[in-house]
Amino acid sequence: MRGDTLKVVVFHEKDLPKDKRKLNDIFLKVMGTPDVKQIDRMRGTVLSFSKIAVIKKSKQVGINVDYTFCQVNIEIPVADFKANCGNISSTAGLFAIDEGLVEPITEVRVFNTSTGKVIVKRVQVKDGKACVYGDGRISGVPGTRSRIDECFESQP
Repeated sequence: MRGDTLKVVVFHEKDLPKDKRKLNDIFLKVMGTPDVKQIDRMRGTVLSFSKIAVIKKSKQVGINVDYTFCQVNIEIPVADFKANCGNISSTAGLFAIDEGLVEPITEVRVFNTSTGKVIVKRVQVKDGKACVYGDGRISGVPGTRSRIDECFESQP
């Protein structure tokens, strides 16, 4: 999926092994790391483009989905789960709507498991799916797209 100015590989948590220690190897293989050109896989080719999101329906009261961000290093075999990316977090609301994890609503409350923060997404929806096209602009990025507004809260 595209998250604002970046692309991201998105997984349903249910499709991944329960043993979280296996995620590092899976994510490195998906991205083609370690290799600065990532020729054999998704080819982010620079650290800021080598990103993965894992999303699941949340069991927390007042939260729609849980989102885990992963930054995959391109030079050494490391998948880091301790950060966040605003561009990639914008995909959490879109993915949740399109994949039926939430009713087609315009506000999705996302819990970032990597940072412990709640991110509220306001997503444009049409015919039960998140809108991709629109007149929203991002400075320095060509073209337009559907607008996604977000705000960050400290605790769920």
